[in-house]
Amino acid sequence: MVDPALLDAMLAGASTPGTDQDRWLDSITDQLGAFTDEQAALVTVTLTDLVLAGLPARERESALHAVAEVVEWHPVARPAAEALCTLDRTALSPSEVEYLGFVCG
Repeated sequence: MVDPALLDAMLAGASTPGTDQDRWLDSITDQLGAFTDEQAALVTVTLTDLVLAGLPARERESALHAVAEVVEWHPVARPAAEALCTLDRTALSPSEVEYLGFVCG
């Protein structure tokens, strides 16, 4: 289990424009094995909401990567990412399309 205060800090940093969001998003993938399924679902919902709200390209790619990694480690979190399957894949980079392919099939 990731310490709740650490998880809150990671999600706050990843969600706050003007911070080094990309670094915070990467820090999430460093904790994958420590997340409980409930924490994994919370991370997935938060990152999905960020992507759908319109992150800049670099941060969007990091968020999609993190979601794909979380879902790989915690398949129970996959339903929390279903809204990402509506993204227009023609507007995404090849790596983002790959991440979505893993999440959405």
